[in-house]
Amino acid sequence: MKYNKFGYGLCAGLFACSLYSCSSIYMPNVPSAPMFTEAGEVYVSGNINTKANVSANLGVAVTDHVAVIANGSYVDNRSNTKDYAQKMGEAGIGYYTRFGKKIIGYLKYMVGMD
Repeated sequence: MKYNKFGYGLCAGLFACSLYSCSSIYMPNVPSAPMFTEAGEVYVSGNINTKANVSANLGVAVTDHVAVIANGSYVDNRSNTKDYAQKMGEAGIGYYTRFGKKIIGYLKYMVGMD
């Protein structure tokens, strides 16, 4: 039985490379999920966690079917030897409605940008 030395070497090299990688931190923001039913409603929320991640959400129902949302997140840790920072903001506009005679559920479409 003949072995393919190149194939085994390639696999061993890829495996060795997978052991060396960058350290990353994933800190997602709190999703903005307001359940608007009529014009004039406002949704405000926020979050602070132990990694110094601060995030805030705001939503306003402009009309009976159109809403505007915005959220942002901020992380800044300089007390550690591995510095990291995250500054993120999002904004969106969308359509929402209730459906069913007895309000079975809500339908919401939002589009926006980071």
